[in-house]
Parts: sequence; structure tokens; C-alpha cells
Amino acid sequence: MKKKKKNQNGAATAGPVSSEVLCDAESIIHSNSKFFDHLIELIPPRFYLSKEDDSKAWYQGLTKAAKASMKQQTKQNLRLARLQRFNPDKESASTLDILNKQNGSIGLDSEEAHLVVEGGELSAEPVDDETSVTYEELREKLRRKIESLRGNRGEKKTDVQIVKRSDTHKRKRSGDEAIQHEEDEEEEEIIEYGRVKLGDEDDVEKKKKRKLSKAKELEKAKRLKEAKNSDPSIASRESWKAAARRAMGVKVHDDARLIKDSMNREKRKKEKNAMKWKERVESQEKAKKEKQQKRKQNVAERINEKKMRRIAKREKKLLRPGFEGRKEGYIT
Repeated sequence: MKKKKKNQNGAATAGPVSSEVLCDAESIIHSNSKFFDHLIELIPPRFYLSKEDDSKAWYQGLTKAAKASMKQQTKQNLRLARLQRFNPDKESASTLDILNKQNGSIGLDSEEAHLVVEGGELSAEPVDDETSVTYEELREKLRRKIESLRGNRGEKKTDVQIVKRSDTHKRKRSGDEAIQHEEDEEEEEIIEYGRVKLGDEDDVEKKKKRKLSKAKELEKAKRLKEAKNSDPSIASRESWKAAARRAMGVKVHDDARLIKDSMNREKRKKEKNAMKWKERVESQEKAKKEKQQKRKQNVAERINEKKMRRIAKREKKLLRPGFEGRKEGYIT
């Protein structure tokens, strides 16, 4: 009887101790979780998160039209990302927010148990059989998927095949030249990293004319200066417009003095280049005349040398007995 009482007392005293330990463990885990979350928030996302993108488009095997459309979509995404990056109204997401967003779709493992604290007691509840997925069920699901694909073989076509077929029909209808022209136009688009596009900049680029000459820009700047002096509202509006264009990375020529200085520099540069060209032409003509004179002298010298060799050869002919040849006088 005494032993039974001891066991009952021991069991009675063990209950509250275990509940206190569980409460302490819960508070410690909660505080540690907050501490590590705070540490993660201090680290910038570009240093903490991985840059590998498994969903990156794989261009091999696609047609030219499909590749061009995917490249165009990538360029549009880059433009939107650049606009969002410079948007002051958008709140910057912390590293923890991005990490929670990435891991939001990832559920708990089927073999893990749910830990539920009820009234200070820690109980383990397994996951429901409906939501749990075992290894055998996954294999069975994969087998059914493979069989369904084998049964539907040849009935459905992939997106790549559809794109290839549509591209072939398009080539037959319009010809290779039109498609090549469209691809060249799409490839001509260049990403400008030092420039931020604002609002209706695309409409402005469509209406943009050819670049004006310096003289016309000077005349336009003078008219603008006169308008600013006469009307302050025009001055304010033009100053804001110039500031916005400078922020987008566009050169603004609205200062008449600077335009005039630039024109003078170009004029001096042209005069200097013209002088250098004139000196070059004169030096070439001089060298040409010298070469022609040297050639004439060489030709005359060669003719004279040939003539002298003939004379020397004629004078050095040997005399034979009985034929004195040109020797003057009689033999004594």
C-alpha cells in the first residue's frame, strides 16, 4: 500500500512540472524565432537569397518567332522592374517578407506531426489521412500520369509544336522577308541602363523628329528665352519639362550661350581640319612633283650611259693584220 501511495504522489507531482517546462520551452522558442527573424531582416535580400532562377526560359529548340517573343517579354519585364525600383510610393520589402513569400506555397512534410498546446499540455496529432501523401501514393500517381500520357500520345500537341506550325503557316503566307524584317526590328531595341522612362515617354519617342541643327537650336533657344522673360508661367513649365527630360537621361539644349559656344568650337575645328587638309594636299603634290623630276633624271642618265657604252664598245674593237680599220695614217 505504501508503494502505491508513493507512485500516486509521484505521478501527481510530475504533471505540473512537465507543463511548466513546456511553457518555458514555448517562450524560449518564440523569443529565439523573433531574434532570428530580426537578424534576417538586417541582411539585404541580394546577399541572403539565392539568385538562381530555375524557371529561366530555355530557348534551345524554339523557333525564331518564339525566341523573339520571349526576348520581347523579358525586355518588358526589365522595364517594369526598373520602374518599380524607382517608384517612391512603393514600400521596399524586407528579406523576411521575400523569404516568407517564397516559402508560402511550401507545406509541411507528411511525416511531421502537428504540435498543439492545449491547456499547458503538449500533444502530438498526426496529419489527416486525406492530406497526407506517402511515397507509394506518389509512385502510383506518377504511374497513372505516364499511362494517361501514353494513351493520349499523338492527340495533343505541345506549345512548342503549335508555335512551330503557326510559324510555318505564317512563312508560307507572308514569306521569309517580312518575318526577317520584323525580327530585325525587334532586335534593334536596346536596353538603356542609365535612363528611366516616365509616363508618356513612348508617345514622345514616336513623335520625335530628326535632330535639329545647331543654328535651328540656337534660334529656338532664343525664342524660348524671350517667351520666358515675357511670361513666368511659360518659364516655370519649361523648366519643369527640362528637369524631367534631364532626369530621364535626355540632353536638353535650351541655353543659347552654350549652343553658340558649341557652334564656335565646331567652326574652329572645321577651320583647323581644313587647314590640315590643305597642307596635306600641298605636301602630296610636292612629293609627286619631286618623284616625277627624279624619274626624268634617272631616265636621262640611263639613256646617256647606254650611249656612252656603245661608243666605248666601238672604239675598243681589235685590229687584225692587213685590216687596219679606222687607224689613221700609213704603216711605216
